[in-house]
Amino acid sequence: MAYTIIEVERATKIPSRKIRFWLDKGLFPFVERDENGVRYFAKSDMEWVKWIEWLRQCGMSLKEIREYAEALSGGIKPHQNAGFYCKKAMQIYKHISLHCKRFHKS
Repeated sequence: MAYTIIEVERATKIPSRKIRFWLDKGLFPFVERDENGVRYFAKSDMEWVKWIEWLRQCGMSLKEIREYAEALSGGIKPHQNAGFYCKKAMQIYKHISLHCKRFHKS
């Protein structure tokens, strides 16, 4: 199934303006447009929108997220940035752990 940007906004609660900004920054290489220029998102793209929001909250820059997406899709050799992504993964893990501890205290 394909979703419009408005449907993605409604499902994720992330403003379409922000999603369009991310699109312009190259964070969605597989989103397609129809003959009228309307962008259509797959279910996996909608999940990626949520991940981008989470990665931004964890402190990753858009450039780092784009590089991460390229690495996941095979655009770069994994060993080139393995250390970098391991470090980022640890930062994200620590952020999640801290967030979970705060949640359970309340």
